[in-house]
Amino acid sequence: MLSWMKNIIPDLQKANVLNFEMESSTIFTLANIYGARAGSICAAVANRVTDEFLMDAGVEDAIKVANEAVRILYRWDDEKKKAGKKYFYPSLLKK
Repeated sequence: MLSWMKNIIPDLQKANVLNFEMESSTIFTLANIYGARAGSICAAVANRVTDEFLMDAGVEDAIKVANEAVRILYRWDDEKKKAGKKYFYPSLLKK
């Protein structure tokens, strides 16, 4: 184990970090490269300080949030297309 790995949890605690994960940065990078949208919804299933794992804690809610986000983006894209605009902005929802 590298020396910085031994101190990562205390270092993150000092920086007031409440959550960290490893996959989103890759997803965001690839989405940017290929011109796609990307998002990340996190459910905390591991407490790295206490080594407790709650495998279903918040996962169902995270799935619901992700599905709702996709629904909202779909609706916004539809409004953007109807208005003939390249970008979405909130006033497109006003009718």
